[in-house]
Amino acid sequence: MSHFLDSKKTRTALWIIGGLVVLLLMFGGGMAVGYQRGIFSSHFGEDYYMNFRGGSVSGGGVMMLGGPPPINQHGTAGTVMDVDASNTRILAIDQDGDEESIAVDGNTMIRKVNETVSLMSINPGDQIVVIGEPNGSGQILARFVRIFTGSSSLPQMPPQGQ
Repeated sequence: MSHFLDSKKTRTALWIIGGLVVLLLMFGGGMAVGYQRGIFSSHFGEDYYMNFRGGSVSGGGVMMLGGPPPINQHGTAGTVMDVDASNTRILAIDQDGDEESIAVDGNTMIRKVNETVSLMSINPGDQIVVIGEPNGSGQILARFVRIFTGSSSLPQMPPQGQ
């Protein structure tokens, strides 16, 4: 057996097979990431009205021709529009003027200056930055929320209706 492994052709074949296995694993990882991104985008469209209007649409989700605009699945920065403490959800407008639904759970850290605060400390009009991950409902599941004071460098959103 050791004579078989000493052969240069056998070692070359084993290196080639090993390289192909590594390439297949990388390809599979890329497919898994793409699949998760596709599922997030699909659920975002299906749950749009639930996330942003508080209700549901009978007969399933709403599909937009051409697809929705690009979505930042892992976080956002913008102005808080509403805080729903009973459903642990924040509704914010990002810097592009798009509405973002942000889910908060027991693992979410919320910070204001140097203090850790609760969800109840977030008020409409506050400037926030959220870092998280997509959840199955098309929301951003917040892992970290930073509340900025009025002197922050985040661009201020114009008042609604103007």
